[in-house]
Amino acid sequence: MTSAGTFTQNGAGNVSLGANVLTASGAISFASPVAVVAAITINSATSGTGADVSFASTVDATAAVTPESLTVDAGTT
Repeated sequence: MTSAGTFTQNGAGNVSLGANVLTASGAISFASPVAVVAAITINSATSGTGADVSFASTVDATAAVTPESLTVDAGTT
């Protein structure tokens, strides 16, 4: 998912995240627990200086034996 502005997940229930979340200097936030189901990148700095990336709850992998990878890049704000 790519956004020119901010990305806000504020719905109820758990989030299964299996794709990249990218913004062009827009903040990224998740209100619900996040389960990472694939190797993903969360990047708020695809252009410009970046913005905050925040998680209000837990972030977990779905497989304990071979955990998925998560890369977070919030740039330099």
